[in-house]
Amino acid sequence: MVVIFHTPQISTAYGYERGVEEQGVKKSYLGPEAVPAGGKDTKVHLIICSSHNSGEDVERRLKEGGCEFAFLLDEDGNRVWSWQVPGEIPEKYSAGEIASFVRWYLNDYPVYSWKCHDGMLFVAAYPKGVFARTNLFWPRKQLEGLGNMAAIMFLANLILVPVLTLFFGWRFFKALKPVGKGIEALAQGQKINLEEKGILGDLKRKINRAGTILETQKEALEKRDSTRTEWIAGVSHDIRTPLSLIMGYADQMQQDVHMDEKNRKLAEMMREQSIFIRNLIEDLNLTSKLTYHARPLRLQEYCPAALLRKITAGFYDSGELTENYSLTLEVAAGLEREKYVGDTVLLERLFKNLIGNSIRHNPDGCRIRFSAWQKEEGFVAAVSDDGSGIPEAVRKKVQAETTSDQEPHVMGILVAAKIAQAHEGSLSFSEDGKTVFVYLQNLSRQSILEKNSKRVSYDDKNR
Repeated sequence: MVVIFHTPQISTAYGYERGVEEQGVKKSYLGPEAVPAGGKDTKVHLIICSSHNSGEDVERRLKEGGCEFAFLLDEDGNRVWSWQVPGEIPEKYSAGEIASFVRWYLNDYPVYSWKCHDGMLFVAAYPKGVFARTNLFWPRKQLEGLGNMAAIMFLANLILVPVLTLFFGWRFFKALKPVGKGIEALAQGQKINLEEKGILGDLKRKINRAGTILETQKEALEKRDSTRTEWIAGVSHDIRTPLSLIMGYADQMQQDVHMDEKNRKLAEMMREQSIFIRNLIEDLNLTSKLTYHARPLRLQEYCPAALLRKITAGFYDSGELTENYSLTLEVAAGLEREKYVGDTVLLERLFKNLIGNSIRHNPDGCRIRFSAWQKEEGFVAAVSDDGSGIPEAVRKKVQAETTSDQEPHVMGILVAAKIAQAHEGSLSFSEDGKTVFVYLQNLSRQSILEKNSKRVSYDDKNR
């Protein structure tokens, strides 16, 4: 007969002979001869069903398979063959004992068994703790219902997955909403204090830290700007007092009938230079306030045509236009009845600076043309002359295209540009630098106040 057994590690075929040789089969004794309970006259051997295998090959295969020991039981439970069986393993087993260990353990050794012909039972054991034997029992009705159960679980997953996706998506959106508001508040320069908990607690903590850093930097910048503005205002005030005395003395000397002509001209030069210094200080002070939003707009309704006529008449009345200069005004008919909102004091300063710039930088005289016309949602006022024009270096400086160490003096035009920007307008130049264009939008009072809220609030805070 042939005994075929398969374990997790080995697969071997054995032949079993009781008392006779089978033709063509080479016998190989696998171990010591075992004598069955029937007596010693009948020898029982295990042989390899092959003409080339030997007992050593079988033992080698058992070792390579990781077996601890192996034995063969006859139909009466007697051990008829064994290999490396320890002394604690009995030689005879009852039917109950066999039924117990073939499914579980034999003295804590996990075992595997195979039924052979003639009621023989082959048993292979593995070291303790290497394998774990289990024996599963499942009610047949439950097995028959596994298909329905799988279908139900599949449908439940189809419903549960989108529900969970929506739930966690909603939670994430709810947690992300205050983060978005916090970032928006940071962009607007506002203080933030997000609640640092939830799934985005770490992100909120970092945003709060960034907000604290930005707020500290903002306060430092505001303090620096405020200090600078106050310092310029203080210096301007301190210079203005002695300057007024110098102008007064120069005026008295100029009007003194006992003063000779030479000294009278010197007094006139002192007065003119004092006026220049005074205007320069005022421009410096105003530029600082406009730059750091320390000067609010005092808005009122005005007519552009009337404002430009007033400025032109002021130059003739003040005597600034000598015989070498001429100033003409041209206003488009459409502007005669238009009404705008703005700070008329600053707007007068804007156009006076531009006209005065043409007078100062053309000492030999020039013709100045002052014109205005409507454009889109506002109007354009242009100041041009036939003199030398504004140098390119000055134009680039005003338009912030260069920041060289040797920059030209641009205070008057820079103040004009700042005033135009405060009215949501712009200042530009012609290619040859002989014309300055000022564009002012026709904005409402509320629009200008909203866009210049920082200026107004800063001024209110420092009143």
